[in-house]
Amino acid sequence: MILLTVGIVLWLFFGAIAGEIAYRKGRGGGCGWLILGLLFGPITILAAAMISPDYRVLDERAAAKRQRQIENAIPLPSAIDNRLKIFVLAMVPIILLLIATHNSGSSDVGLTNTNGVT
Repeated sequence: MILLTVGIVLWLFFGAIAGEIAYRKGRGGGCGWLILGLLFGPITILAAAMISPDYRVLDERAAAKRQRQIENAIPLPSAIDNRLKIFVLAMVPIILLLIATHNSGSSDVGLTNTNGVT
């Protein structure tokens, strides 16, 4: 019984490997290859390896992948650098204004030490 189970799992594994090979060649990769793997075992891997690629399907997959990459694009580092430069340049006058107002308002405030003597 264990030998039969191991055999079935092994033959399904052959089908899964064949399905992956066929998928990478643009020839499907679904349940059909698992069934073929169950029926023919390692011969299914050889069959998947020998079939010719379907370039139309591979081109469609590549185009879809490029489209997903464009839709999920991260801003280029140069664009991030430019945004940072603009932010820093915009903040400089604000920081200078804050420093100027802080220094003009705090000139008559004295410092006290821990003894309370100024």
